[in-house]
Amino acid sequence: MTNYGNSGAVYNVPGYSPFLQITSQLPECSSSGSVAGTSASNGSYCPVSPQGCVRPTPYPPRPACRPGPAGPMGPIGPTGATGATGATGATGPTGPTGATGEAELFDYAYFNTTASTVTTGDTLPLTLTDSQTGTALSTDGQNVILPEGKYAAYFVLGGETEEGATVTVQPNLNGEKQYAVSGGANLTDVFAFTTTGTNLYFTVDITGGSTGTLTNPTFSLLIYKMA
Repeated sequence: MTNYGNSGAVYNVPGYSPFLQITSQLPECSSSGSVAGTSASNGSYCPVSPQGCVRPTPYPPRPACRPGPAGPMGPIGPTGATGATGATGATGPTGPTGATGEAELFDYAYFNTTASTVTTGDTLPLTLTDSQTGTALSTDGQNVILPEGKYAAYFVLGGETEEGATVTVQPNLNGEKQYAVSGGANLTDVFAFTTTGTNLYFTVDITGGSTGTLTNPTFSLLIYKMA
């Protein structure tokens, strides 16, 4: 709507917001189209009479609005699938050797014989019948195989001989006789030794009889590795 005259009317300019609307006491244009004392709220002149008047100069474009505050972050999306397993890395260096275990430091084994007779010069046969779990002691049937260390040994020999016969037992370390224990048909002894690794076996001598035989022998050997 456009109003003319000194009415103090409000003029709506298409494309502009209400704060740019013009309010003025507007006189009629002169015959030449000039405007006398015509003013707008922004200080510009505005001819309004349609007869030979110049249309109002457009106002400057409206400035861009400032951006509003950012909205809240949306929900996190689902986790993607697990990727493929990478290649196996190189093997690390070998760690230091652990401390010596108890079975190696403190070990024991028990042996006996199952022979029915033994004669002079025989080596007593041995069978391993009990030992510590993981023992380092073993036998090949006659020798006790000993790793390096300190040992204590206890043995008992029994059996039947002829009247007046003497029985002698001799421990041997790596083929060397250590000492002799002699007596009747029942002998016992304890001894200790240190070795860098050896075989231990026992030989028997029977003297003073006609046959030189020990019948139904019983031989028990208990060996402790102390260190």
